[in-house]
Amino acid sequence: MSRINLYFAALCLSLMSFNTVYAGEPIVSFNKKDLSGFYTYLGGEKNADPDGVFSVTKDGLLKISGEHRGYLSTAKPLSNYRLEAEFKWGAGDASSDSGIFFHAVEEDKMWAKSLEVQMRAGATGDLCLIGKGAALAADGKSWTRGCIPRPGKGDPRKEIEEKRGDWNKIQLICKGDTVELTINGKKILAGTNAHASSGRIYFQCYSGELFYREIAFYPLAD
Repeated sequence: MSRINLYFAALCLSLMSFNTVYAGEPIVSFNKKDLSGFYTYLGGEKNADPDGVFSVTKDGLLKISGEHRGYLSTAKPLSNYRLEAEFKWGAGDASSDSGIFFHAVEEDKMWAKSLEVQMRAGATGDLCLIGKGAALAADGKSWTRGCIPRPGKGDPRKEIEEKRGDWNKIQLICKGDTVELTINGKKILAGTNAHASSGRIYFQCYSGELFYREIAFYPLAD
């Protein structure tokens, strides 16, 4: 093998190694069979879900009924990850509302201090600051309350959310105190100085039937 071919072979191996480190096996993921790696929180109680608000369908989807308010949380805090999640709304009206709350650092409660990827129908992609002490610097401003609106919000020509019944893809990259959010392939937000920069991640049940077909947290390269 020539020296040039050896170089390109080594380069390919290097790139493969990088991708393995970046993607690798998920740290935590929805296995399409049960809720292993997660726990439910409803009515002030952990792992008490008599009405089956959180369930796995026969075709391997996570179903959130919207019947009661609560969430499905990772069993342990996470940091330095790439979250890939795909969701769609089920039956119901356009008031469907949910969110992915990340880096929750307080005890279990409905609105624990955290950052939220908003998933309210028509507002998917906003990023909200939840609770006292939550913070993020984005768009040239330091945010400590309210929601950072996604670009083009309110303009039908710039709508990023798929129509009801179609799948939406969320990618959230958190590395140190930086946050990058992409919805359906469009970069929505890049922020720094996130507080907190690690914690539990929970998937809200608030209003409306909701399905996930993928939830996976991947490690990041150093």
